[in-house]
Amino acid sequence: MKKTFERVSLIILMPRPDYGSIYLYWRELLMPYHGVDRNIDLSCLAKLTVHFPLPVLKQVAEKIMTPRRIIQLSYNPLRQAELYEELINVDPITDKEYKKFLKFYKKTPLAKERARLNKYNQKRRDQEAKAAEKQKMRNSVCKQPPGHNNNSEFAPSLSLVVGFVSTWRDSIALYISGGGGGGGLADGLEQIISDVQGLLRLKILPTVISI
Repeated sequence: MKKTFERVSLIILMPRPDYGSIYLYWRELLMPYHGVDRNIDLSCLAKLTVHFPLPVLKQVAEKIMTPRRIIQLSYNPLRQAELYEELINVDPITDKEYKKFLKFYKKTPLAKERARLNKYNQKRRDQEAKAAEKQKMRNSVCKQPPGHNNNSEFAPSLSLVVGFVSTWRDSIALYISGGGGGGGLADGLEQIISDVQGLLRLKILPTVISI
């Protein structure tokens, strides 16, 4: 392989002609002849000659379209069978043969460079997709309606604060009604201070106040 690449600096793999390429090539070969029917069905001919080398098709067309045959087109239209009969003894590029070419091509310097480039491009596309997904998530959070909190801990935090507020309200109501005794106010204030300190330690009260 190294000796081959010393003499040949650039090797390019030519892909096999597919149906679309064959169909257009047959049209390019036959339509310049004015005697050829414009409505000739080249679709079936293209299907039968898929994966045939294009130079072979050109040789067949030149062999069939002799001056004598061109004169006869006015009363003897060209048939697809005439062209295909010349290809019976010619083998197309089979899958097995093409895989051999592909295996050889992958060992060339150009193919290795292309493989590295494809790997780099794929990695870059993945990074761009992740960045776009993150930006989409940020935009969805920014577009949320006012008063909406995306924090899943907000609901239990709010219910806990509501419970404390109910307790404080009952303590103050008990003192006002006189049922709390002499130490009712002091006990109620002490309970409120203790609850607020607990909320501060749990980092719940700042979240609720900011909301």
